[in-house]
Amino acid sequence: MGKVCFFDQNDSNLSKEQGDTLYHQIQEVFRANEIIPKAIAGKIQTQGDFVTLMQAEFGLFLGASLVLILLTLVLIFRSGWGVIVPILVLGMGILWTFA
Repeated sequence: MGKVCFFDQNDSNLSKEQGDTLYHQIQEVFRANEIIPKAIAGKIQTQGDFVTLMQAEFGLFLGASLVLILLTLVLIFRSGWGVIVPILVLGMGILWTFA
């Protein structure tokens, strides 16, 4: 079985969307020719992996921080209003940030 090395030089100022499109086209060439790459490296591949990882970790850390905040509020205030009101304020702040 022979070994093949693909080298693709592209514009270094590609936007995220253009890089994703190029990366998907490269993957399609691999699939169409039944090539299973051992390693893929470069800005467009790394950028896509980084964004995917950040999105997954954002959900994890947001959930973990919410649980920690709830636990802290329960331990400090020991009342329903002492937990509900700060969580509502926090939730409105998060929604306002992303709106």
